[in-house]
This record gives sequence, structure tokens and C-alpha cells, in this order.
Amino acid sequence: MTRRRWALLGVLSPPLAAVLVLMAGVLTPGYDPVDRTISRLAAPGGTTAAAALVATCLVALSCFVVAMSIHARVSRWALIVAGVGLFLTDVFRLDDASATSTVLHRLASGVAVGGLVVAPLGYGPISVVIGAVEVGLLIVALPLLPTSFDAWGLWERCLLALPLAWMVLVAARVIVSSEAAINTSRATSSRSG
Repeated sequence: MTRRRWALLGVLSPPLAAVLVLMAGVLTPGYDPVDRTISRLAAPGGTTAAAALVATCLVALSCFVVAMSIHARVSRWALIVAGVGLFLTDVFRLDDASATSTVLHRLASGVAVGGLVVAPLGYGPISVVIGAVEVGLLIVALPLLPTSFDAWGLWERCLLALPLAWMVLVAARVIVSSEAAINTSRATSSRSG
């Protein structure tokens, strides 16, 4: 698969995941996205668990495909780590009946968030700004740590929106630069031929 096609998947996956999460939240009785995390949508027995799991897989896929389409080594590895963490959050879901599964889910979530925060920091100047805002959001979360995770929904969405938007922009930039390279190559070929 070409860099351009990888990047196209990187552009499409995050918005599709966001739509799935939005729909799952609307269809889940009593679900409040300001208070509840996305992981609660995927809890065993949830009416929209499958949609939430697919959404997480789409974001993980986006991490991998954007990693495949960029050259910045730190960002690439951070996205791979984030993608693995996201897949593990689907394997180990929040489960009130299983403390082990819940702990593993939270560890995997931490790994995923770490990768998503580091990825922009290693990419370029505007990306560093996005990464710095994400670090700021992590600092804002410190007072939330002793609370139950039932009040983290809005914070989680803000934290995830930044790297997902960043991945879409980076992937779109790869597509544009690939198009420019193709057009330059065609122009050079037609002049020399």
C-alpha cells in the first residue's frame, strides 16, 4: 500500500470513530458524555459495546496508518505505542465484575494516552503546540486522579480530540505532498519526453 493510501485511511478513520462514539452515546440510555468515559460505552453488557469497540479499533488503525505514512521517528513510534495501547483497551475492557480487567484496561489506556501525547511533540513546530496543550490537559487531570472515573468524560474527549485532529491533519498533509510529488514527476516526464 502506498503512503498516500495509508494517509487516506488516517484521514477517514478518526472522524468515523467519532461518529460511532457519538451515535453509541446517544443510543445508550442514561449515558452522559460529559461525565462518562468512552470506555464505559464498551463495558460488557452495554447496548452499544460493539460500536465503541469498533471506534477504538478505528482510532488504533489510524495510529498505525499515520505512523506508516510519516518519517518522524519519535512520532512514528509514539503512534505505534498508542495504537497497541488502544487495541489492548479493547481486549481488556472496563468491567465492574473484574478488577483485573479494569486495571489492565486503565494501564492500556495510560499507554495509549502517553503515545498520543508524545506523537505530536516529535513532529514539528505546530505539532509541538498541540502536544503542549495535551501535556497541559494531563496536568489538569492531576486533581481528577483521586476521583472516580465517572467524572472524566469531557476531559477524555478533549484529550482525544487533539491528537485525533492532529493525525487527520498530518495524514491530509501527506496526501497533499504526495499529490504534489506526483504532479511534479508528471510535469518533469512530459517536458523531457
